[in-house]
Amino acid sequence: MVAVLALILGLVWFVAREDPVGWQSTGFVVEAAAKNLEEEHGVEKPFVECIHYDSGEALWHCRARAGAQAFKCHLFTVPREVVHEVECERVESEAPTHEAASPTE
Repeated sequence: MVAVLALILGLVWFVAREDPVGWQSTGFVVEAAAKNLEEEHGVEKPFVECIHYDSGEALWHCRARAGAQAFKCHLFTVPREVVHEVECERVESEAPTHEAASPTE
């Protein structure tokens, strides 16, 4: 009975270690997104966090900040930690403008 419980706990630990849940700020996907932002958008030293959003970890969503600029990226990976496609875009501020707040007569 103890051996079965140890086997189950070991399996759960292994799966959890291989499939982390939550935003990641290190790893090959984060590096690929940061490289794309630096080369394609001229961003210097972006802070990037990524999370996978499918069970196979092939599709990733990343968010990045560099100063007042914000970006979002989508990455498609293939097995063996190879990034197949990276697409990043700047996210515009959602703050209301002063012009929209002025009443019209």
